[in-house]
Amino acid sequence: MQEKRKNTVILTGVPRSGTSLLTKLTSQHPNTLCLSEPTWIKKIRFDGQTIKQFANALEEKISSIREEIKKGNPIEITVKKGTKKLPDNYYLRKRENISNLKDTISINVEYSEDLLIFVKANTIFTAALSEILKNDNWRVFSMIRNPLYVLMSWRSLNIPVSQGKIKIGELYSNYLRQAVLEKNLLIRQIKILDWFYKKYHEQNVNIIRYEQLIEQPQASLSKIINNSQLQIKLQSSNTPQR
Repeated sequence: MQEKRKNTVILTGVPRSGTSLLTKLTSQHPNTLCLSEPTWIKKIRFDGQTIKQFANALEEKISSIREEIKKGNPIEITVKKGTKKLPDNYYLRKRENISNLKDTISINVEYSEDLLIFVKANTIFTAALSEILKNDNWRVFSMIRNPLYVLMSWRSLNIPVSQGKIKIGELYSNYLRQAVLEKNLLIRQIKILDWFYKKYHEQNVNIIRYEQLIEQPQASLSKIINNSQLQIKLQSSNTPQR
């Protein structure tokens, strides 16, 4: 008899490793609510907060979302601008200009006892990973990608990590506070990347690889949700198109 799966999934990962793509694919399944970098993440944080306090606040928030759905109240989600769909990429590159694709809308979600709530956030969930993993009501996954392509992606955009900054991580990690003092940008970025990988290795978290998701999307998604009827074809962004 197959063990019943926990109906809350926490996804973290290296920035620009495909977490948004995985969230979008998961959202295509019925009976799921996928929350990609929800705006309320910032609201449940406060200055001086410990990672344990954050993990407790996260649990309370997810429980309250289930209650709101049960009452028939709308839920705010992050979507691609001008649509009602989750983005597979938060940034649109047009020559030297980078456009942010995020927007928020409120939707009604049909309640069921086994509704899957899938929440994705990269840095804050990685920083609090040791406490998040203590919650027996969640399944937790981390997503990684070939580090060379991660660095290339970071250096092609104008986002904080492109300047070797990782503010949320710095609040919780002395290692990062020291790393961002490095004068060389590439060294700063490598140390930031190393922080993510070490966190996942030390905590022995379930890993999903970007390259594996691209090559075998059904196999990767089956770790999260039943997807036997899905027919998905994806193309890797690792190799620049000529």
